[in-house]
Amino acid sequence: MATPRDIRRLAFQAIFQLDASEQSDPSIAPMDAEDPAGIRAWLAAYADENASKLRPAEIEKALSLAQDAFADRRAADDAIRRHAPTWPAVRQPAVDRAILRLAHYEITQLNLDPRIAINEAV
Repeated sequence: MATPRDIRRLAFQAIFQLDASEQSDPSIAPMDAEDPAGIRAWLAAYADENASKLRPAEIEKALSLAQDAFADRRAADDAIRRHAPTWPAVRQPAVDRAILRLAHYEITQLNLDPRIAINEAV
């Protein structure tokens, strides 16, 4: 059985891949945010490669979390721009950007305790 951290980690990986696909990096296989089957297949393959013990229901939860956080990325980027005007999302490393977008979504939309979201992001 996977922990919430395992699910969050998998969702983070998907957000990172979706963002990389959006940036049109030719070295990364494209992933379409509107294609749940493609994301689901990628998540399952990633979980298998990394010896993860995620069940299909947990992969679905990671899929939902990733899609929702990625869809909310504009709000996250706006919040980052307001709080760190000299370090907007476009200047951040892709990993940091994905982590911040996920944490922002969990805090603002899922009402996760900010202490938990920040701890997980760090």
